[in-house]
Amino acid sequence: MRGGLGVGPWPSPPTVTKGDRTSLFPNLPSGKLNCQQSLASRFHRSKVSAFQLISRLEKQGLVVRRSDPKDGRSNLIFLTAKGRAIDVALVALAQENMAQALKGIPAADLETAKAVVRRIIDNVAG
Repeated sequence: MRGGLGVGPWPSPPTVTKGDRTSLFPNLPSGKLNCQQSLASRFHRSKVSAFQLISRLEKQGLVVRRSDPKDGRSNLIFLTAKGRAIDVALVALAQENMAQALKGIPAADLETAKAVVRRIIDNVAG
């Protein structure tokens, strides 16, 4: 399995941690992330943790904050062109890793595994 960002259109890979990859980049419509508070809730992070993560990504040129035109107290977070390029690379890497990990496993077995994990999560959640 491949696990790094050693390829792509950037001269040296930005510092995107495993937590950053799994917390922000999946399922982003049109590069728009959301407001900081929604991100914190959506990804089960504290507001402080989400703020720190967004600040790191912003310093690396991966996201930008813009004032919410509907609520001047909030910021909306958007992927930059550089962030979108990394998102594309990460999605391709994730798909490659998923294909390798699931190779030879029947679909019925995968569905059973998903159902078991869902029940475990439900049990832990209470």
